[in-house]
Amino acid sequence: MLRPETRYARSADGVHIAWQVHGAGPLDLVLVHGFVSNLELHWEEPGLAHLLSRLGGFARVGRSSTSAAPASPTPFRTFRRSRRGWTACGR
Repeated sequence: MLRPETRYARSADGVHIAWQVHGAGPLDLVLVHGFVSNLELHWEEPGLAHLLSRLGGFARVGRSSTSAAPASPTPFRTFRRSRRGWTACGR
């Protein structure tokens, strides 16, 4: 499977978040990785690349990288805790 294009979204406070979508199955699946993840490095690890390819065989898989990860270009400076969890802040 070809690596999907990494795209970037900007949060309200200016933090850039990397995201990818791959697969073309009838289901939409959002895959949430651990606290810090790097979307591009996942494709270099054979076991994880195999899992991602299999998931893409039956679903359209969406994934995002935390702003603390190298794939997201805006470095974080701090984290804020909210009712929904931790948010990386760029300011």
